[in-house]
Amino acid sequence: MDLILLTSGFQLVVEEIDNLQLRKKRQRQCEAHLKRLYKVFKLVCLVGGGIIFPDDVELEVTFSDPGLPVNQKEQEEVWSIRIKEGRASRVDYFMAVEGMTKEEAEAKVQEIDGYRQANIASAVAAATSAPTGTVVTPAVSAASMLQ
Repeated sequence: MDLILLTSGFQLVVEEIDNLQLRKKRQRQCEAHLKRLYKVFKLVCLVGGGIIFPDDVELEVTFSDPGLPVNQKEQEEVWSIRIKEGRASRVDYFMAVEGMTKEEAEAKVQEIDGYRQANIASAVAAATSAPTGTVVTPAVSAASMLQ
């Protein structure tokens, strides 16, 4: 086996593209094999145990597409930059990285915003109700919660 010195992430993708395509082809074959196995299983259950499966029931098998390992810290930094520059939203982040639906992602963003508003309100209330001369330092600054 030849030792190849990789100098960039793009070069790694180019070097591994054949492997990734082969893995994707094997995944699709495996999905098809599992669907056929389910049909055999239905037949065996019918003949061997009298168990009847409805005809309209099918096995849905989907594997995630193959990919190269990702550095989690770098991925988070890239998403932070995209969101900060307005090229993506927090909803986009949750959909792409966490695999949420659009509705789930929007609900998560609303939940986070609700926590932020509650923390800001409690920090403001603590600061305004503190005796004169007392310094209140919330665990998270209000400015960082607004970002």
